[in-house]
Amino acid sequence: MIWKCARCGKEFAKESQSHICENVDPELLFNGKEEQVYVLYLILLDRVEKKLKTIVTATSKSVTLYSESRRSFLVISPRRKFLDVWFALDKLLDEPWIMKTYKSGKTKYVHYVRISDSKQITAPLLRAITKAYKLVNGGVGRSKYS
Repeated sequence: MIWKCARCGKEFAKESQSHICENVDPELLFNGKEEQVYVLYLILLDRVEKKLKTIVTATSKSVTLYSESRRSFLVISPRRKFLDVWFALDKLLDEPWIMKTYKSGKTKYVHYVRISDSKQITAPLLRAITKAYKLVNGGVGRSKYS
C-alpha cells in the first residue's frame, strides 16, 4: 500500500515513513559546485535510469532515487569536487572502490562510494546499485547487470 505524505506529496511504501519533507529542483544542489560534479551526476543518473525504473526526488542536501515500490535505494550527495553516493545491501562488499561501510541492521550494510571521475562509474558499481534496487523492490527489477 502506497502512503503519500500530506505535507510534501512524496509517496512511500510504508505509512508515516521518515523523510525530509521538501522537494527541490535537483539542479539547485549543484550551485557552487564544480561543473564536473553535475556532469558526473548526469552520467550516473543516466546509467542507473537506463537499467531501472526510478523516481527521483531531491532535498536541499541530496538526491534520492526510489524504486517503483517507493523505497529509496540510492542517495547522491553532491560535494564541491565530487559525488558521494550510498546504498544498502544485505551483505558487506569488500571492494577497493568502496570508501566506507557500516552495519545498520541485522542484515543491512550501507556502502559509501566517492565519485570524482566518470571512469569510476563502472559495471561493478552499477551491479551493486542494481542489487540495492532489487532488495528494496522485493527482488524484482530489470537489469542486464543482475
